[in-house]
Formats: sequence, structure tokens, C-alpha cells
Amino acid sequence: IQEADIGVKVSRVPIERYKASASKTDRISFISRKVIPIKYHFVEGNGSILCFHGKCCEVEGNPSVRYLFPIAVYQSDSEGNISGSKVDLKVLSAGDDLYKSIIALNKGLEQYGGITHADILVTCTDEKYQKITLTFSGSATWRKYKPLADFLAKRWKEDGAKAYMAIARKVDESSFLNMVHMD
Repeated sequence: IQEADIGVKVSRVPIERYKASASKTDRISFISRKVIPIKYHFVEGNGSILCFHGKCCEVEGNPSVRYLFPIAVYQSDSEGNISGSKVDLKVLSAGDDLYKSIIALNKGLEQYGGITHADILVTCTDEKYQKITLTFSGSATWRKYKPLADFLAKRWKEDGAKAYMAIARKVDESSFLNMVHMD
């Protein structure tokens, strides 16, 4: 437990989910070429739960799939230009279309060392459904500063195993059955 000034916001999850804004272009960078695929169910009134390949599939049907990527999100102005020294580690949650776009972008950036060696501009046309477009924007800024690279690596090492928490929570079968009133 730590003290903080009034006004400080505390996240409920170790690494927050990235959300693009239609009114602003963000600058991000992928910090790993590894992807974390997760299967989950949306349970009305309870939110998203990780699929445990049991009663959840019988009751809720086939799970949805998301592909999670750790990203550095730079402090930037509305056009995506870096405007400060703040960088945050977040999780980009990609559906099938965005995942295909990320695969293509990674392929196109192979000559530069792949997607982890690039900064990317993110534009959003639909905030609710996170319809985003990714555009190459130069070499990865975080790689140019060792303290920044170390910070991102340390945070990912500490909390990366819990990245799924930004999208869904783990429940066991008995908790699930209680949740859907089948206990």
C-alpha cells in the first residue's frame, strides 16, 4: 500500500487495455513480436471471462478470440507527434481484422527489423468498436533510450503474465455456474 495525492487514478488491472480515440492520433510501438491469443465469453451482467473449455462453452456458445500485444504508448499531441517524456505500457487487443493488419505491417517492416523496431501512428474511426488503422512512423523511439527500454522490459516481465486481465477475468466452473444462476 502506498500513499498518493488526491486525484491519482489507480487501475484495477496490472496492465491496462489500450483504447484509441477518434479525436486524436496516438503514437505507439510494439515491444514484442510474441502474441497472447485468448479465448473468452461475454456473460451478460458479469462482463468477460476467460474460456475454460467446459460449461462456459455449453452455456455461452463458442468463445470469442482476441490477440493481445504489449505496446508502448507515447505521450503525444493530437497529430501523433511525441510531446513529452511519458510512456505507458498497455495491451493492444486485436480482433481478426486488426490482427491481419498487424501481421501485414510486421511483414512490411522486416527490412527495419520487424514491428518492434518501428513507431506506429494509430487513427481511430469508431471508438466503440475500436476500428483502428496502423501506419508506420519511423524507428522505435523506446529503443533509443536504455532507461525507457529497461522500464518497459521490467514492467512486462513483472505483469505480462497477467495481461489477459485487461480483457477478461479467470473463473472456475463453480464460479461460472453461480454467475449464470445454474448452481
